[in-house]
Amino acid sequence: MAEWYVVQATTGAEQDVRMRLNRMAYPAMLPMKVMRERRGGKPFDVTHVMLPGYVFVETEMRAADWHCIRHLPGVLRILGGERPAPLTDDEARRIAWLDNGGTPWDISTAKATPKGVVITSGPLALFDKEIETIDRRQGRARIHASVLGEEKRIDLALVFEEEKQPVDPEG
Repeated sequence: MAEWYVVQATTGAEQDVRMRLNRMAYPAMLPMKVMRERRGGKPFDVTHVMLPGYVFVETEMRAADWHCIRHLPGVLRILGGERPAPLTDDEARRIAWLDNGGTPWDISTAKATPKGVVITSGPLALFDKEIETIDRRQGRARIHASVLGEEKRIDLALVFEEEKQPVDPEG
């Protein structure tokens, strides 16, 4: 039975590793996110890997599978020690949720209210209970994911709606 495993890849080569795995008929996930960055004082939306250095692959992990995956360019190792350990069912579900069907997570919109922050649109609107912390200045919401029992922090982009200032009719 096929299970999900974690492949550690060279940082920056994760997308190439995922494409190579998919071409070899191994289903692979690489959770991505869109982040807002500033360059020269102007905001730009940039797509980043959500968990740098990790690609998730579904296989039965027989000796032939291990050999094919392990020797792909960009692959450093398969996590889990001498005998690769699969993700737990909960971890695999969480990674599939983060993978978002292969679509990068877009930027969510939030609004400050007297009772706290309310997510008004974007992917975090449906999963606001998953948010652990919000950094308004950086425009980030932090969630966690477990990879083989190790907690990983994930920052997702969050833009706050500006409060409309009342217009003074007398100028």
